[in-house]
Order: sequence, then C-alpha cells, then structure tokens
Amino acid sequence: MGDSVSQVEKLRAERDRIKAQLEEIESLIQAYEELKTKMQRVLSGEAQHVGRLSGRPRASSDAEHRPVDMPSNRTRSDDVAKFEAFVRNILMTADRPMNRNDILTLAEINDIPVGGQVPANTISARMARMGDVTAKRGVGYWLKSRERELFGESGAPDTQQGSETIPIPPGFG
Repeated sequence: MGDSVSQVEKLRAERDRIKAQLEEIESLIQAYEELKTKMQRVLSGEAQHVGRLSGRPRASSDAEHRPVDMPSNRTRSDDVAKFEAFVRNILMTADRPMNRNDILTLAEINDIPVGGQVPANTISARMARMGDVTAKRGVGYWLKSRERELFGESGAPDTQQGSETIPIPPGFG
C-alpha cells in the first residue's frame, strides 16, 4: 500500500511540474502574439513613427543623432544580449527579411536598448557581429538558417549597387 501512495505522490508532483511548464508556455505564446501584432503594424505601414504606437512624442531629427543614455543598473553586455535575443526572435518569426529601420522601430516599441550616437548604425554594427544573421544591401537581414525558407532554392536575390529594381522573393510582393 505504501508503494501505491508514493506512486500517487510522484504522479501529483509530475502533474504540478507539467502545469507550471504549461503556464510558462502560455505566457511565451502571449508574448509572441503581442510581438507579432506589433510587427504586423510596423510592416503594414501603420506605424509611420514609433511615437504613434508607443504613445511617445515624435522625435526630432536631432534626437536621432543624440547619444542614448544607458540605465546605470544594466551593463552594456546585458543590453547587447537582450538586443540579440530580441532580433533573433524577430527574424525567426518574420515572413521576410527585415531592414534596420524596421528593427529599430520594433526595438523602440519594445523598450529594447540599442544605444549609440546613431542607433540605426549601432544596429548595423551589432547585426554584422551576429554569426547566425546575414544581410544583403537592399534586401535586409535574415537568419542564415531560414534562407531557403525565405527565398527558396535560389537563395537570396541578387542586388547590384545602384540598381533600382530588386527581385522580390516569392510571397513578398
């Protein structure tokens, strides 16, 4: 009888552990859905400026070139790690390559610190250091692991500097 009681206790403990995991998964799904909605707004052109979605006032052109203060309770490496995780999540869920301005807008909407005197340039520099991310001028950034998924067997479209037309990958036009 003692064995069956301990088995029941083990099963209850396992059930509680699984319930906790399910709650965590539900929380992640909700966060993903919120990010997906924000991305769709940005990509659909609804967000002419971050301020319209976030409730922040419109930034002047001088503000884009002003250094960004970093909160003292975070280290630079924490901010970089947070940014890289955020970008990987965006690129994993995006249905097309993302340009740096889209990434900057989404980072600002989600309060992801970018830093730098010119945040768009900081994004370019950080993205260039991410080994699992690739880019092509005029196309955008994407995860190397998704290249075939995004572009098919032919790979990323060929772009030539100065060319006005860039082949649009299937499903993007």
